[in-house]
Amino acid sequence: METVIDSVEVKGGSFLIVLRDNPFHQSGGGQPGGRGRISGDNFELRVEDCRGKGDVSVITAKLIKGAVDDVIPGARVEVQVDLDWQAWVARMHSGEHALSRALERNFQGLRVFKVNIGEDEGLITLDYPEDLTWDKLWIAEEEANRVVNMDLAVRIEELTGDQALQDEALKANWERLQLDMPDSIRVVSLGDYDRVACCGLHVESTSQIGGVLVTGFKGSPSRWEVRYTVEPVRSALLDRWSRVVRRFSRDVGCQPEELEKVYGAAKEDAKSKAKLLERLRPFLVFPMTKVCLKGLSVFVMDLMSLGDLPSEIMTHQLRAKGEEDPRSISIGVCVSGGANRFAICRGGDVALDLCKWLRDNRDLGLKGGGSPDWVSGVFGDFNLELWIDRMKGEL
Repeated sequence: METVIDSVEVKGGSFLIVLRDNPFHQSGGGQPGGRGRISGDNFELRVEDCRGKGDVSVITAKLIKGAVDDVIPGARVEVQVDLDWQAWVARMHSGEHALSRALERNFQGLRVFKVNIGEDEGLITLDYPEDLTWDKLWIAEEEANRVVNMDLAVRIEELTGDQALQDEALKANWERLQLDMPDSIRVVSLGDYDRVACCGLHVESTSQIGGVLVTGFKGSPSRWEVRYTVEPVRSALLDRWSRVVRRFSRDVGCQPEELEKVYGAAKEDAKSKAKLLERLRPFLVFPMTKVCLKGLSVFVMDLMSLGDLPSEIMTHQLRAKGEEDPRSISIGVCVSGGANRFAICRGGDVALDLCKWLRDNRDLGLKGGGSPDWVSGVFGDFNLELWIDRMKGEL
């Protein structure tokens, strides 16, 4: 469209411009302003924001072509709105309404009080006196996406102050409104699901949102921040895989695209520690208790109380005990990688096939494998007396 520049101010490297006819939407309520281009005879400006100031809209723009002195009041210009940005803001804003209301509906005491829409994500700030978890956020996310899939009409209407006060379903910042009640209040409704006083851009129906995706959260009771975005298409497969990535990404403390790099660094670190452990193992000696069994000695290394350890830490001492005492069985147990792990070694003079013993005693909760003289794996409960009793039966 064509229009005229009514006023210009240069401030901090940016132009503050008022157009006679302004097509750019204003920022406000956490929503960023419109973007696009303004072109004159000898200059071009990139519009980065639009804000309300009194009764006028003030555009913030950067000069990308021409001279500062070319941008003057009275200049006729061609204005182009970035429609992709406008559509993105509308989808993000309507998606936020659906997600915010889903959060408030599902969790008692939760109140959304601030929203900011950014380049790639939006931020919802809320009060909630309890712990916020991924499972709770996914409940809200699922409900918000059901609203999206229902293709509800998004209605916009103007109410008088009195009408707004009498509207029991209307959500608004009543403290601020009652201090300075405007002549009319703009209300946005997502069908009968959500009804909020709002001055921002919105889609025409909820299906145009595409899908709502919670990307992360942080905070503590009672102040939380929830990040979200919208996407063109959602699927059950995407949800299943993305939940794993989102949970892991938050635990690790990085963006999803950085996970591969972080994982690679962790692998290298693990290799380095494994090499160090390999050099130290011959010098590590843990206490072992001794039990007699049909003329044999059973040595037990119980490291369960020491916390999470690499299971390989037991290997050298168990094998050394078998070589030192050929008529012995050595049992080691520890917690490694969050699982209960075992390793069993026999001396050369012990007539017990450990691999067969393991297969024949699955009811002990032992899972693993190995060879006749060495087995290892994971287990549930450690019952030493029962393990030894089963060995006694096969000797």
